[in-house]
Amino acid sequence: MPLLPIVFSLALAALTALIGTIRGADFIIAEFRWMSLAAGISVAYAFLELLPELHSAQVELALSGFLDVLHNEAYLLAFVSVALFYALEIVAIRSRRTGRGREGREHTSGGVFTVHIVFFALYFFLIGDIVAAVDEKGLAAALLFCIALAFHFFIIDEGLRHHHRVRYDRWGRWVLAAALVLGTVNGMFSFAFSTMTALLWAFVAGGLILNTLKEELPESKESCLPSFFVGAILFAILLQVL
Repeated sequence: MPLLPIVFSLALAALTALIGTIRGADFIIAEFRWMSLAAGISVAYAFLELLPELHSAQVELALSGFLDVLHNEAYLLAFVSVALFYALEIVAIRSRRTGRGREGREHTSGGVFTVHIVFFALYFFLIGDIVAAVDEKGLAAALLFCIALAFHFFIIDEGLRHHHRVRYDRWGRWVLAAALVLGTVNGMFSFAFSTMTALLWAFVAGGLILNTLKEELPESKESCLPSFFVGAILFAILLQVL
């Protein structure tokens, strides 16, 4: 049984569950700087690693004849992923604006929270499935992949915590952590065709790109351009060297 996927999966799951505690240490580095740094790293990984993987996925799907009636299946799935995550974001924003808790702070309805968490749990499950095969790329590539995921999870936590507040902190984060581990277990003990792996990469690529850019780009949110460039440039260099 490969040890590396288990270690990475458990570490990422622990991070998912405990990010709120880590983010509380913003007296060292301001939270908006951390978020911009995370966004830079995630964007660098998306364009220098995930998009090439998306191309490889498309080649794999084309050779397999999977869904032969369609064209550019991998890119189509990535587009569907972006559209779905964007739709969820809009629904959450509208729900949050119409709901207020006893303390007067905006939050989403229970139904929207459930749908949002279920969808993100599926996303984390698919990521866990990919983590199960992380040792096939070598230690350096696997480490960079997991570092990129760790910073990506900071971004996701920020968005979900902003929308759902107490509900997410109470049990939403634990659902995502469990989904990640379950995905890894599924990937380790089930046989996945290369076509299925290609589909997983396509869906995750779309989700990662949208979830990163939506947190960094809006002008209404406090961002740190130097931190963004530091994260993007340094991680891009690491991806090219290692």
